[in-house]
Parts: sequence; structure tokens; C-alpha cells
Amino acid sequence: RLSKPALRTVEDMNQAFFPQGENDASSTDASEPNVGDEEPIWDETIQNDSDEDDSAHSKFVADYLYQPNTAEYRRRKSYIRDRSGGEYLDNGIRLLWGNTQEATALLTALNYFAKHVDPQVVVEESGMVGAGLDLNQTSVDRGLLIGATPDGVIRYSDGSMEALEVKNHCPFFSNKGRKRRAGQIKRFSIGDRLIPDGGVLPQYVSQLQMEMLCLGDKCQSAVMVRQTATQGAVILRMKRDDAWIGEMIHFL
Repeated sequence: RLSKPALRTVEDMNQAFFPQGENDASSTDASEPNVGDEEPIWDETIQNDSDEDDSAHSKFVADYLYQPNTAEYRRRKSYIRDRSGGEYLDNGIRLLWGNTQEATALLTALNYFAKHVDPQVVVEESGMVGAGLDLNQTSVDRGLLIGATPDGVIRYSDGSMEALEVKNHCPFFSNKGRKRRAGQIKRFSIGDRLIPDGGVLPQYVSQLQMEMLCLGDKCQSAVMVRQTATQGAVILRMKRDDAWIGEMIHFL
């Protein structure tokens, strides 16, 4: 389990994210991001365990440094504004949260495996996979019969690989339909449940097994990262089960 004490106040967040007075609001206009020289999204700085000053080194194997330009920033604001009213937000808040936080969960996986498993590990972006399966060797006009879109592919220095799937648990719960005796009820409640270490939930088994199948015979396991807003993250691994995959394909 990866976890640290929850940041529950603005002061806690300022101390954790903006050390040494970097949170001075007078120095930066928060309404629009600064558009400077392009920087790499991933800062591939390996943590130095020597006695040197730790302030000169990243606390993680990789840091998320990407900063959207002004056009992208405005496009994101417009996207959220268009979907922030009516039924969509009540029903789609978890989807919006998951899409927003996916990169953070991928970074959690990269930092963990690079530090504890293989310093040369690589997490690759993946689109649709499975085109090379015998099941998909059909007429060109028909397209793929089956496929999968893992959130990433973990590749190790020994040549092995794993599918990577991340799930971000939304801390917002819709209060639609709930009544309150006095006062006006808020649109959402906030709560973050601790994730039990009981293994992969049944509803995700077929997804992970399909991803392993579509990535080919070299993929013999899959990793799932379940991440929360304040309760840390759990990293789970599932082994490939070809007998189970055979049954799944039969019913498909």
C-alpha cells in the first residue's frame, strides 16, 4: 500500500506542494498558466541515495511536469463547463474524475516499479491492441473481432512485460434524491474510503485477462493500480489464466 497522511487543509497542501514560500499568490497569476519553453513531461531523475543535499534531487523516479499552454487550458475549462450542469455531472462525476487523474495513477506505477523492481522499467502508452491475434485474421472489411485498450504497458529490462490498468476512486458522491431535514443539501458529498487489500475485484477480471490476451503470449501478468484522493494507492497483480481466457472467448 502506498500512502501518506491526508492533506485536509489549504495550509497542509501549501506546505506539501509549495515549499519555501512558493505558494505566494502575489508572484503568480493563477487565472492563466504561464506559457514558457516546452519541457519534457517526465523528469527522469533517479533518486540519489548519497549524503548530498536532497533538495537537489527529485523525491520520485519521475515527476509530472507537463503544463498545458493557454489554448489547451481554455479548451479544458470549456470541456468542464459544458458538462458541469444537469444530469451529466450527477451521473458522470466519477468518469470525469477518472479521466483527470489517470496520469497521476500511471505515475504512481512508474515510480513504484522503478524504485522497488527494476530501475530501467518503462511505462509505454498503449492504444488498441489485439490486431495480431488469430481471432482477428478475418476479412479486411470486418475489422477487429476483439481488442483491448490497457492504460499502459510495463516493459522491464529483461524483456518481460505486463498490462497496466489504473482505477481512480472518485471522492465525490452525488446527493441527488437525498433529503435533509433542515437547510439546503449540497450537490455532492465528499468521502474517501480505504481500499481493502483483498485482490482484484470480480468485475475487473475479464478486462485484465482480455488485455493480457491481446498483448500476446509474452504478457503473462497484469498490474492494476487502485488510487484514492486521500487514502493512498493499492497495486495489485493478476497472473494470466489461459483456461479462463478460453472460457471467456467461448462465450464471446
